[in-house]
Amino acid sequence: MRDGPICALRTRRNEDTIEEPGTGQARSTLLPLVVLSLAAAAAAAGGLCPASCGMIDISYPFGVGPACSLQGFNLTCDSNTYGNQLRLGSPNVSVDYMTVSASGSITALAAHVMRSVSMPSAAAAYSASWEGPGRPFAISGSSNMSLFVLGCGVAAALLDSGTGAAVGNCSVICAGEQVMERLPDGLCAGVGCCRIDVRVPLRAFVLNLSRTGEGVIRDRVMFLVTGRDGYTFRASDLEQGIDAGEVAPALLDWAIPDRPNCALAVTNRASYACVSNNSECQDSPIGGYVCHSSQGFFGNAYVVDGCVPNQGNPPLRDSIYASSRHSNVLPIAIEQQGRAGMWGTDVDAPLVSKGILIQCDVEDGCTDIDECLQPDKYICHGVCRNSLGSFSCTECPHGTEFDTAARKCITIGISSGGGLLFLATIAVILNRRWKKGVQKRLRRRYFRKNKGILLEQLISSDQNASDSTKIFSLAKLEKATNNFDQAHVVGRGGHGTVYKGILMDQRVVAIKRSKLVANAEIDEFINEVAILLQINHRNVV
Repeated sequence: MRDGPICALRTRRNEDTIEEPGTGQARSTLLPLVVLSLAAAAAAAGGLCPASCGMIDISYPFGVGPACSLQGFNLTCDSNTYGNQLRLGSPNVSVDYMTVSASGSITALAAHVMRSVSMPSAAAAYSASWEGPGRPFAISGSSNMSLFVLGCGVAAALLDSGTGAAVGNCSVICAGEQVMERLPDGLCAGVGCCRIDVRVPLRAFVLNLSRTGEGVIRDRVMFLVTGRDGYTFRASDLEQGIDAGEVAPALLDWAIPDRPNCALAVTNRASYACVSNNSECQDSPIGGYVCHSSQGFFGNAYVVDGCVPNQGNPPLRDSIYASSRHSNVLPIAIEQQGRAGMWGTDVDAPLVSKGILIQCDVEDGCTDIDECLQPDKYICHGVCRNSLGSFSCTECPHGTEFDTAARKCITIGISSGGGLLFLATIAVILNRRWKKGVQKRLRRRYFRKNKGILLEQLISSDQNASDSTKIFSLAKLEKATNNFDQAHVVGRGGHGTVYKGILMDQRVVAIKRSKLVANAEIDEFINEVAILLQINHRNVV
């Protein structure tokens, strides 16, 4: 019977008075929102509300139905899906699991943020958006979240919908199919996949997409939010799409949103959410505040007398309430000081080899077990990918086969030959470019050595020089003289040989080629050219 008086005492603090019409007397009226909140908290504390949905434990301010939750924290337990699915807010999102602190408070929710859009190649721009499940929730800006963009020939700019501020940008290009097939898994650096790190909380965001016009173009563009290591890009995802079961969900931080911080929240006891004794208020990085038990206490700070002294072993640190979404690994077992038990129960259970996918202890908290590092225990004759509480095994990529000795997919002979041919082609192209670069540098060096720069200066500084006077390249002179053919020789002088040449514009000219190598003779040849510059004649070039 304790809950009734306590609830009545707290509601009386929130009374307002209004005057009865025609009587001049005042009567009290309860603020509806506060009454509903306290009633919901009392119902949750009194065991009148569902305590779990599937494998997820629920505690106030969260609750199934408005009568069991604080406004904005209403959950729906969908029994139409296998094992029950927990849903939150509007727009509706599915909750995969909840993280719980050492003091027993729910610290974050995990939900998939993933979308695929069609952006025709002719479209210059496209805008996609995401909105959180309500005002109390935001994509965490302090949990190493990232937005991954998959596509071809697209630039992406991420904006905070609330402030309009730019969060980051990236772009993706794609090459031909043969090149894309050789991309290593997990490489998200601008070829088919790019990443924008989320360092600020996002209650909603806009993703502006624009065409770059570079490389191969695809209409399909996908984006998702997960941890920086929560998604492994594969080039095949561009065609086949992303399997949500292989992507870790995004973490959503939450807070009581009616006051921006604890200092203002405490001043209004009517709506202050930290109602338990031995509870503390903490400002939230997303705005608003959260409540937790004081040091030495454990429990729910949002219900009356919810924080109780710690007795015996301290609670698990940073535990995970796993949902029934990953039905292939349920039930999930944990190990605590050598004792195995089921999530959400006090019943001892034997260790199940396939069930112990998340391991917890008092000192180190909970860690995911990487099944791919235990190939003898978790058999996979293909590509093994670890995920939270589970793992997946897919066939080896095209052109590879599984090697039981090496325990990995290796390239078969035909593919190896193709790879060597590809590398050899690249080597030939690079060698040709290198040789052309060497020849270009040699020509430039000889041009300087043979006073070519001095000749350029003479032409540019001589006002009497014809406007058509210019320096021809060796290739053009060779073409004009048929590679200095002896049949084109018309005379020989002290500094070289004179050839008959035909320029591209069909002008017939005389071309003198120096045959001297001494520096003094080069200077004399340049002086001779300087004198010829003074002559304005159609056959002198």
